[in-house]
Amino acid sequence: MCAVLFRISVSMTPDRFHKFSFSVSDEELPRLFTNPFNYSPHPLVVRAADELCLAIEADGDMAHALAEGKMLGVLVVRSDEGIGFVAAYSGVVAHSHNRPYFVPPIYDQLAPDGFFVEGERRLGELNARINSTLDTERSAAAKIVETIKHDNAAEILQHRTEMAERKAERRRLRLSGNYDEQALIRESQHDKAELRRLQRALNQRLNSATERLNDIDRRVDLLKQERRSLSFNLQKRLFDHYQLLNARGEVSSLCDIFRNYNGELPPAAAGDCAAPRLLQYAYANRLRPIAMGEFWWGRSPKNHIRHHRCFYPSCSSKCKPILGFMLQGLDVESNPDERKPVGECTTVYEDRWLWIVDKPSGMLSVPGRVKADSVADIARKRYGDAYPAHRLDMDTSGLLIVAKDADTLKAMRRLFELRQVEKEYLAIVDRHLTEKSGRISLPLIADIDRRPYQKVDTVDGLEALTDYHVEGYVGDNQTIVRLNPYTGRTHQLRIHAAHPDGLNAPIVGDRLYGNDASPAPRLMLHARRITFTHPITGEQITLTAEPQFDK
Repeated sequence: MCAVLFRISVSMTPDRFHKFSFSVSDEELPRLFTNPFNYSPHPLVVRAADELCLAIEADGDMAHALAEGKMLGVLVVRSDEGIGFVAAYSGVVAHSHNRPYFVPPIYDQLAPDGFFVEGERRLGELNARINSTLDTERSAAAKIVETIKHDNAAEILQHRTEMAERKAERRRLRLSGNYDEQALIRESQHDKAELRRLQRALNQRLNSATERLNDIDRRVDLLKQERRSLSFNLQKRLFDHYQLLNARGEVSSLCDIFRNYNGELPPAAAGDCAAPRLLQYAYANRLRPIAMGEFWWGRSPKNHIRHHRCFYPSCSSKCKPILGFMLQGLDVESNPDERKPVGECTTVYEDRWLWIVDKPSGMLSVPGRVKADSVADIARKRYGDAYPAHRLDMDTSGLLIVAKDADTLKAMRRLFELRQVEKEYLAIVDRHLTEKSGRISLPLIADIDRRPYQKVDTVDGLEALTDYHVEGYVGDNQTIVRLNPYTGRTHQLRIHAAHPDGLNAPIVGDRLYGNDASPAPRLMLHARRITFTHPITGEQITLTAEPQFDK
């Protein structure tokens, strides 16, 4: 469920700080600042977001510019004038980094007199030269090479055909007995010599044309090297202009932040998300950050899961290192998932080869980002070489198969690869579904720039199929759905539920693809039933573990 955005009025000042018209007591303020990667928005954040939505709806140009979809952010702050908020958008809106009502970018790379615009112009010129050379000179030279190859082959074939005819005539003369052997030998030698001379001449013609083509390729390669060098230096210079602040008053460039984080250069568009812009503006204008939230406005993107006016966490690939620096000096909430108690694995089936458990929500299948025992850790402590044959998301509960030895693990994984393991999940989704059953086919691929997200990709995505059946309803707005995946892609069920071309109903409690403000205590997704042929005994096994969504 999306958080309800309350309607309030604010007064605006020219410096883009928007003061709440009502009084806010200290008791209403959060004790700790928002953890941007896992949060439920504070009521003041929700009110600020609602006022931002009203401002957008009242501005026809802005509403039109944002209609295609944009991540927006609000930061509740304290100033000398009182409690208010500032707003930001990620990236560019209508070819502008800097629009009224919103805070400016950390660095305006689109400033017409800036070095970045000039650098982009030079890159454009290089691209035009490369494309022109490829489309005209190289294309023509390549056609000449192909034509010469074709003509050479035809000439060689014609010469060999004539040689074959003369050889046949020499054979006929020898059979007739009326011939001059030395003359025939000289004719044969002459034919072979002429073939070698013809081949040399034709090869020389081909080599000359090929060299012209290679010369063009070398010139294109030099242009591409110049483009790469210019692009690299332009990006590095740009990132050095992003001088970020934190609550301690310290300053660091983007390059230094990422160098200290992972030893790499920042990814493209780092520093242009809403959250860093909000904090930078607050620090630079002596505004004390109180609470923050980011939400989606407009149409959902084609490949990603985003819902209008729903809150989402900050992106990890670009913002985690940046916010890790910018939040220093603030008292920030801990990650709710890291402090949430996790239950224990319950044994559902066990023999010499397999240990099948009902995994609790919040426990990893294999070691990962959370510093706590995973199912794999527990299995190895108990059985030595044991390891899960498949995985469930950390927030998904339910049946998980653990193989106790390497041979069984290999055999069990083979069953999964051959799709000979039937899986059934139960989920509660955030919409009243009218279609009682159906099949979802949306190919998926990892979203490299937004890990751990996956996305729909009809070109490069891997096949992902899910059948669904409605089993009941919860209130007026939620549906209990049985999900049967035929493939095992990462986050398959979560995306197939949330995507507009799927159920268009995110799983309740899904903080990645649903609504980050959902009050659900956990992800309402459970692996309820599994059926397979035992890889060692050949026994047909069906196991069931009913969900306990209240735990």
